Amino acid sequence: MKTRKFPRKNSLLIAFLTVSTCMAIFILIIITKDTSLVTERVIEKWETPLKDALHILSSGQILKKVRETNPNLPAASMPKADVNNAETCARYATIYNIKHNNLYWQVQDIVNDTYYLFGAYYDGRPKIGPSVRIIGIRQAAWLNMTTKLYCQLWFPGHQRTIIAKVHYVQYLWREKWNFEDYPLKPYMLSCMIPPEYHGWVPDSVSLVENPCDNATNNLRVVNNQPQGEKREFFVCVKSLNFRNNPGVAIRMVEWLELLKILGAEKVVFHALQLNPRLEQVLNYYKRTWNIEVIPTSLPGTLPNVPDFMINFLSAKFVHKIFHELIDYNDCFYKNFNLFHFVVLLDIDEVLVPMGSLQTWHEMMYNVLLPRAKNMSYVSHTFAARNAFVMDDTKEYGDWMAGVPRYMHMLQNVHRMVNYTEYGARIKAFHLTEKTLALHNHYTRTCVGERGEILEWCNTFDIPMDVGYLLHYCVRRSKSECSVKRGENLTVDNTLFKYKTELVATTKKAMLKIGFL
Repeated sequence: MKTRKFPRKNSLLIAFLTVSTCMAIFILIIITKDTSLVTERVIEKWETPLKDALHILSSGQILKKVRETNPNLPAASMPKADVNNAETCARYATIYNIKHNNLYWQVQDIVNDTYYLFGAYYDGRPKIGPSVRIIGIRQAAWLNMTTKLYCQLWFPGHQRTIIAKVHYVQYLWREKWNFEDYPLKPYMLSCMIPPEYHGWVPDSVSLVENPCDNATNNLRVVNNQPQGEKREFFVCVKSLNFRNNPGVAIRMVEWLELLKILGAEKVVFHALQLNPRLEQVLNYYKRTWNIEVIPTSLPGTLPNVPDFMINFLSAKFVHKIFHELIDYNDCFYKNFNLFHFVVLLDIDEVLVPMGSLQTWHEMMYNVLLPRAKNMSYVSHTFAARNAFVMDDTKEYGDWMAGVPRYMHMLQNVHRMVNYTEYGARIKAFHLTEKTLALHNHYTRTCVGERGEILEWCNTFDIPMDVGYLLHYCVRRSKSECSVKRGENLTVDNTLFKYKTELVATTKKAMLKIGFL
């Protein structure tokens, strides 16, 4: 039998196909191996975050996070707290029993009234306490209070509540200043702790109409105490509402750096709406200094709609100033044990020492307190007159040499010649030991030498050669900020004694934050 011979070209084709097949198999093995390695790397890269994302928090972990972001909620739940305890007529209101409103408020309905409660605080000052003070908004179209109210005090380790009558009610505005027809009014309500419980601090408190009512509020009682000696000065700032104003972030840096130079040791902000750049600034100072940002909202049916909230509060300014009173008094009672003085400032204001005085400490201890001792009365607050500074350097183009153009205060130096009258638009140093409640500009009520409550506090007016308030205009829209240069304006270089340090520290912060 003859052997069939394949043509040479067929042999080459078979060899080529064989080699190609082997190479393809080899490449497939390599690719499969590489793909497997890549897949492993991808899984390894995302495995931990994915596990975190898919991790289901336990009920206890959820409650812990809730209490961290809502500091007025009770710190812990009582055992079997949903059941009326045999030893008391009142049920402990857990966070499931509380009526919540707009994230940060708790609601209690009283006959004809509704209370939106924001915070509760322990006041152990001996002549006016010990007591628990509750701050909130009362929804009522009248000022008289005929209904008796009670505090249900919940002490650590106790399974029954201790009842205390609301012995003092403070309307945080003044009746003679009108606005009685506005239905949402700011109040502080106080309950004395019974003598047999002196030395004990309640964990939480509920406001009720009748002692045995089942409350729908339960506020954690704040009792911040100093670690060591009291410090000197802290600053309270009303609610920040700057969702669409990123430019305020740069001005905030300069302002905070100046407060540090002057001697402020803590700044407390309440925040309604922030923009990302402003959040950057505040987060930086949380890490590097001593600021606190307390989130808040508008109570009741007031609009918490982003963007519109700004328009609403501009149009309904009474709601705005009433809400500020909650901010200021919450800030005060969270810090009054820690500091000797509180200053209420807007972020366009600075209370500046004059002449050779450099700091608030020098102004207070070298001048004001010694002079106040010679007065016939005890001073509760030290008030500075207000002077508006125009925002006009860009308009006239006369920028200050050696000062970065982003420094709003150092670049604008033309202020009004005439200061506001004593008592008008003032800002002040308030003695924490003597302060009972704060108004937007004044001490609303004070503590007398015998522990009596004073409806009108004693004010020491700071002489103009010692210090005053520089109030920096932003833009030229308001009448007090539209004054043209001439005989009504004068150059004020008071801040230039801080120029070298302030320029350096502001630039350093701007670099760290990432603005430069």
